Amino acid sequence: MAWTVINCGGARWLHNARPAGVAAAGLAMAGTFTWALRQISGGRTPSGVATYTISGLLLLLTMGLFVPELSLMFTLATVDVTKATST
Repeated sequence: MAWTVINCGGARWLHNARPAGVAAAGLAMAGTFTWALRQISGGRTPSGVATYTISGLLLLLTMGLFVPELSLMFTLATVDVTKATST
């Protein structure tokens, strides 16, 4: 939560939406990951794993749209997932 506040403050100070976008996506990621882990611990493992994976990739894509340098992270994460499922 503090990380989000610091990044939003930095975005305001710099007059740039990039840090705020990354902070919002990070906060959304923390929320969806918490929800996914609760699904897994409640015995709904396939649903929890799907939520965790899909939301992680989508929110990483969102971060990549706000900060183009993070697009490389999205590309590497997608390539690693593809390699893991093809072998």
